[in-house]
Amino acid sequence: MKNIRSVIYIILIIVLTSLGTLGLINAKTIDDNKVTTEPKEDENTIILKDKNLNESKYELLVHMNNDISCQNEECEKLVIIKTKTPNAKILDKKDYANYILIYDEVIKLINLNTRNFEQINIDYSRLNTYSINLENESEIETENQNKKVLSITYNNSNTVGYYDYKTKKNTQNNEYQNIKKINNYYINTDENNKMTLINIKGETLFTLDEINTNVINKITEVNNLIHIEYNDGNNLVLLTYNFEGTRISRIRGAFTEIVPKDSEIYAYSNDTLTIYNTNGKVIKVLDLLLYNVKYIYESLIFGIKNKNLIVINLKTNNETEIVEITNKVIEEIEYKQSGKHSSNKNKPGIYITLKSDTSKEEYVYNLKTDKIENFSLN
Repeated sequence: MKNIRSVIYIILIIVLTSLGTLGLINAKTIDDNKVTTEPKEDENTIILKDKNLNESKYELLVHMNNDISCQNEECEKLVIIKTKTPNAKILDKKDYANYILIYDEVIKLINLNTRNFEQINIDYSRLNTYSINLENESEIETENQNKKVLSITYNNSNTVGYYDYKTKKNTQNNEYQNIKKINNYYINTDENNKMTLINIKGETLFTLDEINTNVINKITEVNNLIHIEYNDGNNLVLLTYNFEGTRISRIRGAFTEIVPKDSEIYAYSNDTLTIYNTNGKVIKVLDLLLYNVKYIYESLIFGIKNKNLIVINLKTNNETEIVEITNKVIEEIEYKQSGKHSSNKNKPGIYITLKSDTSKEEYVYNLKTDKIENFSLN
């Protein structure tokens, strides 16, 4: 009897051990399948799948900072879009914004914030341009993530038109003959070379002076005036209009940059800054030779003076020392919507990267507060 009980105990132990081992193997198999079929999202990755797709074997990768070669950890976001077809393509996207326009059998607008796909009723053509237009798109103080879609403009081999996002209608379908988007505006050139300026809402503003649209650099609106900058040979020209279409001023010269700001216009030429009022009258001329100018952004001038990197604010006439740069090299100075450091993600400002033999630093000039912040990139 004692021997029979021992045999029963041994059999029970073997059975229980076998069941436990099978359970572990099965659990591991489930985990492995979960890893391979459901990619894990992290802070740099968003995975989207159309709710109408039961299975998806195609993917469209979107690097939100326009750099296809960047690594995941260096990208603002890497979006993986599950598609119906292998030939899906990106038509337009807004950097640091929540919207992507793709073609995948039909044209779809993707909102990264809500994770929604929405079909847009526009014909697709292989030869095409499409643009998502946001409200207050030119205002850098408002982050694009919070902006709404106003319209989608398109120019393909079949039609030229304007899709009103609010009404979901093509309000100017084929009324334009040759529409070109420049900043927040469009220029339509008809068969008689007559050019009209159209705002982002699709409203015709006024007829332009005869300008070749191919040489227009930018169109900006400042204090209810519209400024159009274009190249004229070796000279840069700025035309200023009111909303009735009356030309107020024409500034022309061998400038490297012309910047309208508030009630003044800044024109840079080598080491000289000429300040005009909006009527085109010269207010003052500044000699910047002593400042070894490295970067100019609107009314801000970044330069080197007495081995110090400084910023001059022309609106306040303040000159602020940023950092002493002996044994340091300026690797980059430019306006950005966001920095690389975790503390300045999605923070608009002037980003300055300094590099030495042993370290790398990033300085941010905050445009809202006029304060300078410093971050180590080591």
